[in-house]
Amino acid sequence: MKLSNLFNDCVRVAQGLRKGSARPAREWLKSMTILALLLIISIGNAWGQTQFATTSVTTTSSPYTVACAKSTGSTVPNASYGSFVRCYANNKITISTASGNPNIREIHIVWSKNSSKTFASVTAGSGSYSHPSGAGTGIWTGNASSVEFTVGSSGQIQIVSVTIYTCAKPSAVAKGTVTSSSFGLTITDAANTNNYEVYFNTSSTAPTISTTASTTVTSKTPTISSGVSAGTTYYVWVRSKCSNTSKSAWVALTGNTLTTSAAPACANSVTITKGESTNCSFSLDKSGAQASCDGVVTTISITPNTGYGTPVVSESGASSTPTKGGSGNSQTLTYAANTTGTSTIAVSCSANNYTINLDKDLTPTSAGTPSITATYNASTNLTSAITPPTKTGWTFAGYFTAKNGGGTQIIDASGNVIASVSGYTDASKNWKYAGNITLYAKWTCTVTWSVNNLTNVYSAQTLTYNGTSTKVASIPGPPSPASYCGDKFVGWTSVEDYVHGTSNLFTTVAGSPNLNSIGSTTFYAVFADYGE
Repeated sequence: MKLSNLFNDCVRVAQGLRKGSARPAREWLKSMTILALLLIISIGNAWGQTQFATTSVTTTSSPYTVACAKSTGSTVPNASYGSFVRCYANNKITISTASGNPNIREIHIVWSKNSSKTFASVTAGSGSYSHPSGAGTGIWTGNASSVEFTVGSSGQIQIVSVTIYTCAKPSAVAKGTVTSSSFGLTITDAANTNNYEVYFNTSSTAPTISTTASTTVTSKTPTISSGVSAGTTYYVWVRSKCSNTSKSAWVALTGNTLTTSAAPACANSVTITKGESTNCSFSLDKSGAQASCDGVVTTISITPNTGYGTPVVSESGASSTPTKGGSGNSQTLTYAANTTGTSTIAVSCSANNYTINLDKDLTPTSAGTPSITATYNASTNLTSAITPPTKTGWTFAGYFTAKNGGGTQIIDASGNVIASVSGYTDASKNWKYAGNITLYAKWTCTVTWSVNNLTNVYSAQTLTYNGTSTKVASIPGPPSPASYCGDKFVGWTSVEDYVHGTSNLFTTVAGSPNLNSIGSTTFYAVFADYGE
């Protein structure tokens, strides 16, 4: 059953008895006892929240109790509302702790008003209590194990929430010495806690009981530097810290704010200048005189020349050597605080190495040199001949930039790199191509034509290997005369001692054999008598 229902049941019983119910006096007393017990709520764990009827109660230590009760001649308090407890004229509100627990040092009670009723006054039986003139927060301070509040003789008032502190707060907080990077405080605290939390922010929003402090100090005259910036206005609050679970309310700095001074002008500077660049160009994001009181960082953006890379940054002239950072084409130099002198920055880029792959374009008998490592703008590995590949039936004719002897020839048939090839080498065979490259071997074979062992009847043909199929360039016309000893010319064959019917004859290019697997060869004219 809900607390509010039990409460209302008790109210109805009490009202019935007061109207002359036949129940004996002990029933009246029993009803009042139940009502009082229902309105006593134990406060929960430290820094937590529990319910005071339907009202939020926060405490920095436990256990504490809050009791609201009817006094002689007053109306019974009502806890049936959703977000507050309504108290009537002359009701008593008691906040207390059991013996042996820390005394209560401060209470914050948030009050609200019934819009149709007069906002009641409230007084405290001990300590010092400041009551708002309307809906707002009433604050009690003192040192007691129990505090009693009395609602005034007219009107109504509603309790929204209660916050209890068991640690006495400082009586005042004043600012001390303020610089561009720190500020001092003077804390007045009769309790002599010497253990405080400080909260500061550029916002005027006050901290709450659960706000995390900016820092903790153990002096009444601390200097705060961590998190402090130059030329900034801060709102500052301080609270006493009796223990990790017992802390006071926050106390605002007298005047609420302080403003740190602007950062002082830097008296030290380093002059950053561009020096030489070798095989590259570069720029600096900071050059000329630079204030160095807090250090200086300059970024070096590098553009290597074609064929060059791996930039190396060097510096000279600064009073202390800057720290290098970054990599590749974007590097940094970090100068320590108060560096002076003229710092000259130079950048040098080294030549790149490139691989020249040597593709044989067929399966060779011997592979020769597989590749060459060339350094840009240098003749390293290019002045000595490579070992050419070999292939039975074929003649190596050099390496080219495209297959089958296409493109540009870079290496001759003897394996020598050719000088003064535009875009690839200069007169001294320095390499000028900025990138890895594959060169392809060119292969040739020779075809001769024999008529009755006379090989000079027709001109020989020199053919270039074609990876798909290598055919003769053309077929010679029939021998003249087209007959020999009465036999008729019938075609060509690669078999010298041809026996009729034992080998294919050909008379056209399309019908000629693929030379890829043959290479250099001689074709023989075949004659047959007319009767065959």
